[in-house]
Amino acid sequence: MARERVRVGIVGCGDVARRRYLPMLAMLADRVDLVACCDASPEGLGRALAIARKTWPGVTGYTELAACLEARGLDAMIDLTPAPAHAAVNQACLDARVGVYSEKPLAGTLADADRLIE
Repeated sequence: MARERVRVGIVGCGDVARRRYLPMLAMLADRVDLVACCDASPEGLGRALAIARKTWPGVTGYTELAACLEARGLDAMIDLTPAPAHAAVNQACLDARVGVYSEKPLAGTLADADRLIE
């Protein structure tokens, strides 16, 4: 019986995404379907898409997180945005009922972290 592939997205497509996460996810391509990349910078997004499309030709790019979360039917989002954005990005993912893996820290304040845990 074939295992279902997990549909994931990446938000924050900078250097860390391009050098670390995209190559690692490509090694898991038999189990992971990268369906979305999201970054506010069209240039950074374009660089990430050029790499991602070598493994996942159908990956879609977004410059707005809300549009990405609405459109792709994601199982999980990998949050690689700058640390000050983590609380808001993680909350948006959780509100959309999308599991989220966040590069450290979870949030910028203890209160924000507690809210996310709730």
